[in-house]
Amino acid sequence: MEPPRRLAPPRLRRGIVSRPRLSRALDSGWDAVLTLVVAPAGYGKTVAVELWLAERGHAAAWVRADARDDDPVRLWSSVASAVERVRPGCGGDALAWLHEPAGAVLPGIEALAAGLAADGRPIVLVLDEVQSIRDPRSLRSLDNAVASLPENVQLVLISRTLPAMRLARLRTQGRLVEVSADDLAFTLAEAQQMFAAVPGLPADEATVAALTRRTEGWAGVLYLAALWLRERGDPAAALRTFHGSQRDVTEYFAGEVLGDLPSDARQFLQRTAVLPQLCGELCDAVLRESGSRDRLRALERGNLLVIPLADRPGWYRCHALLRDHLLGEVDRADADATRRQALSWSRDHGLVEDAAEYARAAGDVEALLELIDDHALELVRTGRSRTLVRWTKAIPRARLLAHPRALVAGIGAAHVSGRPAAEIRRMLVLARGADPYLVSSYEGAMLQMSRALYTDDDTGEALREAQTAVEIARADEELLVPALGVLALVRLVAGDEAQAAADARAAIEHPDAARRPYGHIAASAALAIIDARAGRRHTARGHADRALKEARRIGLHGLPAGAPPLLADAVTAALEGRLYGARRAARQAVTAAIAGGVWQAWALLELARIELRRGRRVVAEDALAHAEELLGAAHDAGALPALASLLRGELDAVVAGAPERAAEPLSPAELAVLRLLPRRTVRETAAELYLSANTIKSHIRAIYRKLGVHTREDAVARALALGLLDDAALATGHVQ
Repeated sequence: MEPPRRLAPPRLRRGIVSRPRLSRALDSGWDAVLTLVVAPAGYGKTVAVELWLAERGHAAAWVRADARDDDPVRLWSSVASAVERVRPGCGGDALAWLHEPAGAVLPGIEALAAGLAADGRPIVLVLDEVQSIRDPRSLRSLDNAVASLPENVQLVLISRTLPAMRLARLRTQGRLVEVSADDLAFTLAEAQQMFAAVPGLPADEATVAALTRRTEGWAGVLYLAALWLRERGDPAAALRTFHGSQRDVTEYFAGEVLGDLPSDARQFLQRTAVLPQLCGELCDAVLRESGSRDRLRALERGNLLVIPLADRPGWYRCHALLRDHLLGEVDRADADATRRQALSWSRDHGLVEDAAEYARAAGDVEALLELIDDHALELVRTGRSRTLVRWTKAIPRARLLAHPRALVAGIGAAHVSGRPAAEIRRMLVLARGADPYLVSSYEGAMLQMSRALYTDDDTGEALREAQTAVEIARADEELLVPALGVLALVRLVAGDEAQAAADARAAIEHPDAARRPYGHIAASAALAIIDARAGRRHTARGHADRALKEARRIGLHGLPAGAPPLLADAVTAALEGRLYGARRAARQAVTAAIAGGVWQAWALLELARIELRRGRRVVAEDALAHAEELLGAAHDAGALPALASLLRGELDAVVAGAPERAAEPLSPAELAVLRLLPRRTVRETAAELYLSANTIKSHIRAIYRKLGVHTREDAVARALALGLLDDAALATGHVQ
């Protein structure tokens, strides 16, 4: 269950200064699609947003991100859960998508957007600590949210650094509101209000002005300075004792504020600094003493050095700047000892991900392995593969060898999450001695499917691995559909289309097919390719569209599992005469396919075939040569070398001057229209040839029929291939 501390805004603390100018800036976000609040730690970003929400009375779903949100499934599960707390019923469909084994992130975001649009009431989605998110897929999911969320939703991102998102176009379109460190910096009047709110602080206007200049309005440091001055008899004289840079000011005041604390309170904060969140029971466990709850309460009441977490009574976090200062003084050995104690306590209290992060930070490999062994399948089955990859990468290879369950889970998770092929092949080498029959049937089938996909220099061996995967999967059938889908694809590479079709149909007709999207996609793609090769255009398109739709639904863009539907779309589009679309799909398949073996070679061959039909001989030669290099390095590339040889012959014939012919010659009038097709609209062509627009349209339909195409782009490509146009025809314009 999601820790409540992540899903609600912090409680407003006493002494907060009202800042109408910032609230007005945040108000303007309703007219934009994204509001960014970006500044270093201690600039009052979170306080500014929470104060605005309180002043305006806006409903808000608030998530405080951390490093674990590098898994987009976790990130959006948290957002959907936060929405559900505020607007019951709006996040349920999103959570259903996200908790599928495939972890359908884009459909989850779209379902969340649909739920909020149907609700219609204004709501603010706040994602705090966005600098914690670095995974490209998690960041891309934020771009998806910007594009999907309805007008009644204001998305606010709070971050210490500018997130790596697609912001340039939003800026130029005026659809981005940015609140920066300059905006957040305290003015003199605001600083005076803050100092006046600190009890017992006799600071005059000149002292406040000097501090505001020295700190450049840095809110967190100003607050520390106020606490420091409160303990000095003469603030003006105390201020004269310090000179230095802004960073020195931060270090100085942090050290001085801590120095003013009683020694036991200072030691308590120093010894617990490595804990991102604190509660009395956890602190008692790591310090091996009692009374931490009362100490935390006293610190909160006394000077706000610890801040309570909303909706989680008894939990706190340390003031950000103070914690940064304290962490710089913590001995590594002491820090790891504290983390191990926190790990043990978190595990005993069912906080699995907290425990894993403490284990990673402390380098406790054995504890992390135990957590993976106990929870890996749960993570994979709920779409949390990227979290599992992060845990597995923290374990030395030698230790993984002794834990086949963790290793196998890591391999499967790495494939699903799109890790580099070389990384997965290295993991498979480590698992070379692992017996798939000695782990659970789920893990055994997963291992064999991974071996089948990444043993892509030996099709015969890959076929045996895929057959074993199906055999093992029949034991509990949870992975039978994906195992059959993988087997169908491997059989296609091997050249056995009849058996590939049988395996693919068995996968699609299985009762669990709808709940096993990876297998359903692979099997549909295989059937589309088989039907396209046989010239069955309509059934091929049906299978290809089904595979593409499902791949999009679960967010496979750019992942190896997304390559087969793209390849199916490419060969089907080529059969339909849509060469431009076929080329686009084939190029995407080349990029997404497992690199360095027969899968990428297959995509390259289809790309070469399509480019050859489009008349792009140089591009076709390049794709074919790349495929030939990959096939030449393979021990057994199945039926692909024969396909490469056929294409090489076709390309050589074209280069030798034996171009294709159109099925039916074009008339002189059609040729005149064709020459203008790349750079003129119908109306412009009609004006130039002194004909009616209807006549031009009739000529274009005849051109399409004779060239066997359906679009303007493909007509131009086909005409280039037939020598009816040359590249000079494109030099003065572009294809409309």
